[in-house]
Amino acid sequence: MFKPTQKAHALRHARNKRARERRKARDRECGDRAGWPWVPRVDRVAVECVQIKAGKTTRKAGLRLCKWHIYCEGAHVGRVSIMEEPPEAGIEVGAIDISIAKPHRGRGIGSLAYRLACMESGMGIIYARTRKNNIGSARAALKAGFILSTETETTQLVLVWSRGDGS
Repeated sequence: MFKPTQKAHALRHARNKRARERRKARDRECGDRAGWPWVPRVDRVAVECVQIKAGKTTRKAGLRLCKWHIYCEGAHVGRVSIMEEPPEAGIEVGAIDISIAKPHRGRGIGSLAYRLACMESGMGIIYARTRKNNIGSARAALKAGFILSTETETTQLVLVWSRGDGS
């Protein structure tokens, strides 16, 4: 018969053993990306798999707000919107906002959605403002053709996309 302390020790040992087995299984599944926070290995999506479909376009205080739904392989994975800002030197200006569902992040969907929305908006200059520690959004925007702005007065990271001659 176990003493109370021996029984507690045996239960704790069994619980720790199960936790170790779960970690080993997770590490086998993830390979080199194991660690905390745990991120499963995901495959990048092909350009043809990502589509944006126009949502509702509204006006707020005389400025246009364009919304799109993001689909990947037929499934709704997020949304993107561009809010028009006051024009600069006769060029239409907007600010982009994007949101991808957590299970679909890290697959390249964001950068494709950024690019598609900017092209469909028809605006000449689009700003993407993110927190400085939001590395994923910054990488997606840079991959989509945004360039880092030199504004240093802001607490956020400011990226700028401008429509080229061939766009």
